[in-house]
Amino acid sequence: MHKKRSQVLNGEGFTLIEVMIAMAMSTIVAGGIFLAYRTQQESYVTQEQVAAMQQNLKAAMFYMGREIRMAGYDTAVTGNFGIQMAAPDSITVTCDISGGQSDGLDNDLDGIIDEDTNGIDDDGDGTWDTGLEADEFRFGDTLANDPNETITYSLFDIDNDGDMDLRRQDAAQPGLPPEEEFVAENVEALGFAYAFDANNDGLLDTYDAVNAPAGSQRERTIWAIDSDGDNLLDTNLDTDSDGDIDADDGPGMGGNGLIGGQMLMDFAGIAIANVPVNRIKAARVWLLARAARQDNKIVERNTFVVGNQVITPDTDADANNDHRRMRLLMTTAKCRNL
Repeated sequence: MHKKRSQVLNGEGFTLIEVMIAMAMSTIVAGGIFLAYRTQQESYVTQEQVAAMQQNLKAAMFYMGREIRMAGYDTAVTGNFGIQMAAPDSITVTCDISGGQSDGLDNDLDGIIDEDTNGIDDDGDGTWDTGLEADEFRFGDTLANDPNETITYSLFDIDNDGDMDLRRQDAAQPGLPPEEEFVAENVEALGFAYAFDANNDGLLDTYDAVNAPAGSQRERTIWAIDSDGDNLLDTNLDTDSDGDIDADDGPGMGGNGLIGGQMLMDFAGIAIANVPVNRIKAARVWLLARAARQDNKIVERNTFVVGNQVITPDTDADANNDHRRMRLLMTTAKCRNL
């Protein structure tokens, strides 16, 4: 009777080998689940960073482009507004979009002067200086000292995190430092080039790309920069006259540095004198953004052209950008008010 009971008890357990096999199989399954989770997590983080970069670029370009297109808006036709500073890596524009509510004029010719600041219920709605009374703020006052009338875009490390940010400065109050706004973070480079009408004939100036006949597809608009900081355009970025602004105009693919460009010449090959900024009619904008975090699994070997800058992260002097994903966006803003 005792022997049978022992045999029954021994048959209900697991051997050490069975336990070890079960543990090994469990470890393999758990490891597979963890690796799958980790892969999915890394993919999610990567996509999140790429999405953040793209949103940064699109939003920044939207606001920059919109305000550059407003450069020169001038209801009084004074001619005092436009692009005030045209640097290769920053721009300052002015427009006259408000101020008519305090200029002492009846801008909308409705018989009432400065409706929204006269302290009178002009439209009879029971409140002062509101509603239809406030329409004259849309009219300019011939000054660029109202909010959003003198705007500068440039790069600056606003939050002191070691990464450059796109900064918007609004010089709304004369004599005081401009108000700064944070437009986009983790910006690697910002570049500008400018198209102009030097002879004021209503047409953008062009040059002879590869000696093509006038009116052909090789006739190109001149995209110029101010290379010496005197606020006069003096250099066509298309050094090799192939109709494109690319790495071949500078150090070449895989290189780093600035595009030297060539002197300004018209289609006939005649030199164009340095062009003042009030002849600018359009601006081309490049914005290069990078991911917020490094990823040692990737190496950014692409060469990016940002205005007159040629940047290859893998070979440039900035080791902080070697392992970051980057995206480049370019747009052209035609200044309809210039």
